[in-house]
Amino acid sequence: LELVFKKSGGNGTPKLLTPKETILEEKREVALEEKQTMQQYYVYAKGKLDSIYKNANTAIVAPT
Repeated sequence: LELVFKKSGGNGTPKLLTPKETILEEKREVALEEKQTMQQYYVYAKGKLDSIYKNANTAIVAPT
């Protein structure tokens, strides 16, 4: 492989750059704590928030 440059960029010796990164050979695991969250279902009507329900079925049949 030969690299040819149009303009000389200094003394003609290419620089060897080595990234400051290491490769981790071990397993990478992240343990996340599960939190109990209450699901909420938002009903929008005419571009605004109309209601918030705890049950999806109720939100689907909600009168708007």
